[in-house]
Formats: sequence, C-alpha cells, structure tokens
Amino acid sequence: MDAAVITAFIKFTIRGIALRRRDPGAMLAEFNTAFAQTVENPYLFVSMFVGVLDTETFQLRYASAGHDSAFIRRSTGVQQLAVTGPVLGVMEEPFETKTIYLEEGDTVVLATDGLTEARNRSGEQLHEEGAMRLIAQSSLQPQLLADELVAQVKALGGNTMRDDLAILAIRVREPRVPDA
Repeated sequence: MDAAVITAFIKFTIRGIALRRRDPGAMLAEFNTAFAQTVENPYLFVSMFVGVLDTETFQLRYASAGHDSAFIRRSTGVQQLAVTGPVLGVMEEPFETKTIYLEEGDTVVLATDGLTEARNRSGEQLHEEGAMRLIAQSSLQPQLLADELVAQVKALGGNTMRDDLAILAIRVREPRVPDA
C-alpha cells in the first residue's frame, strides 16, 4: 500500500509541476523540495528522467536525477544520456538541463533500472555498457526493440527476471507532407 501511495504522489506531483514549468531541471528541483517535505522516510529516494521534446525541431531538453537508464540509438551507435543531478529525496541540489538534437532515425530508449541491473545466471549485472550493446543489436522499430530487450533480459537471467522492467522507445521520423 505504501508503494502505491508514493507512486501516486510522484506521478501527480510531477504532472502538476510540468503544467507550470517548461525547464526539466527546474521541474526536478521543485519536485525534490516537495518530495522532501512530504515523504517522511529518510531512506526513500527516487531516480527520474524528465524530457521535453519539441516535435518540430527535434530538440530534446532533459534533466536526469540519478537515472542512468536513458539512451539514444543513432546510426553511429548507442550513447548514454548523462545524469544531470543526484537522486531525488537525498539532498537539495540544482539539476542541470541538457539539450540535444535528434535526427531522423534516432531512437530514444528510456528504461527502469531493471535493464541495467539485470543479472545473468552467475549474478553479474548487465550495467550500462551491456544495455547499450543490447539496444544496438535490437530492431529499429520501437515496439520490437522494447519487446526484444525484455526477451533478452529474461534469457540472460535464465528465463526469470529479478526486477521489474519498463521500456519506452521513441523513434524520430520526419513528418510526411501529404501530396497536393
């Protein structure tokens, strides 16, 4: 029950903040203050990635509070998006906003820590490098990419998963202009 209450608090608080703020770093800073004032358990913390995508210019402005499972797959390979601040609920720190430009064919892959912390049968973690390798080898189609990552994590662990895993994959396409 406590986890459901915290999850609902996180979801609705960040949505409310996003209605007033457009800068991802400012959103995280305000949420961090609200989290610290509302949640009384000093051992709870949250990692979070906030991105604002301009669908006309393909500019992605983002901030990441300790969330290291954010990647971009480009034709030149897979890169991890930098963490721009500490996890939420631990300390009052500023959160930097970074800007990147996406190009047609790029895929943004956001995942929970169930991807990078997946373990093989020997107990060794996949880590960020292993996650990037799996992303690079997966389908170009976003839904297939997400499905393949889940299947690969299951196979890595001997058909079991020790942690939950959620993946969001977004592929950039130029808008099609209808023929006149």
